[in-house]
Amino acid sequence: MTNGETKKFLYAVFDGADGLFELLAISREGEQPLSRLFTCDLDKFCEEIDRVKDEANCYFGVTTKRDESGTKESAHKICCFWADLDFKDYGSEAEARARIAEFRFKPSIIISTGGGLHCYWLFLQPEEINGNASLYEGINKGIAQRLGADNCWDMSRKLRIPGTTNFPTKRKIAAGRTEALPCRIEEMNELRYNPHDFDAYYEEVKSVTCTSVSAGSFEAIKSRLELDLESNPKLKNTWEGNRPDLKDTTRSGHDMALACQLANLDYSPEDIKAILPNSPSGKGQDGSDKYLDLTIAKAMDGKKDVQSDSVPHELERLIIPFDSVELPGFLKSYIDAVGRSTASPDEFIALAGLCALSASM
Repeated sequence: MTNGETKKFLYAVFDGADGLFELLAISREGEQPLSRLFTCDLDKFCEEIDRVKDEANCYFGVTTKRDESGTKESAHKICCFWADLDFKDYGSEAEARARIAEFRFKPSIIISTGGGLHCYWLFLQPEEINGNASLYEGINKGIAQRLGADNCWDMSRKLRIPGTTNFPTKRKIAAGRTEALPCRIEEMNELRYNPHDFDAYYEEVKSVTCTSVSAGSFEAIKSRLELDLESNPKLKNTWEGNRPDLKDTTRSGHDMALACQLANLDYSPEDIKAILPNSPSGKGQDGSDKYLDLTIAKAMDGKKDVQSDSVPHELERLIIPFDSVELPGFLKSYIDAVGRSTASPDEFIALAGLCALSASM
């Protein structure tokens, strides 16, 4: 019989929602799906969870779907905002809990996943997404950034189901985690919200095309990386996790910052995919292929945004050691916003103009 906790949770989240409910059950080893179900019947949904939960990590699609593709484009109804807080991203579990306590809106549901917390802010009634996916994702993103939570704001997101078990995958076992942990409801209350209550948290979500990348050899790139870490203080600080200036200071935030810096130092996507799992400040071996591919896609897209074909080729490898130069405060703020200590050609030209302007003040 399905755990009453599971049913209680799902019926609370999807109260009044129509569309297809999405279940994904992945084998304990994390290598293959044992079940993929789309159904408009929550009782049938719970029966399938009961069938596979002892042998699989079980996840549900947080939005209902129009079809069985499970993509962002198929998202139909949204019933809540959510956030995924991983204790590893904070100084302690207490710090993660303090961030939730300090947040303006108390969660309607808090789930203990075994390694962190999932928070849900349930709506007064389900909302039809109807082409507004970017709006809901933007608010979800802003909530996550305010809490220091993971980058899990997309409308195709699947999260762990309470009443099931958090089994360590082969990847997690290799990283040292061997204990199977229960995923359970920690708190559930009657608080419901109007989605517009959260409008102030909106952050733009940029769409990128994600392609599969094959990892290169870390040993082959290691010597070059060591030289760059030695000569580039900000890159080294990112690698070591010493970046309190980052807007997103989670492990995934450090991965994103590192990937952006490496992309702008002309490391290839294959090199970056080999480097990220070895970074002491990022997700390391916990990062899935899809996570790494998306991080790299965003980094390469960001690199494309700041480069210009009109810049002479001889400037492309120009490196400005900003950390060793005395600059006006507003320039330092600009450099921190860019998030690296080397400049692309476009940035060099812009900064040169700003320096000239500041010198005339």
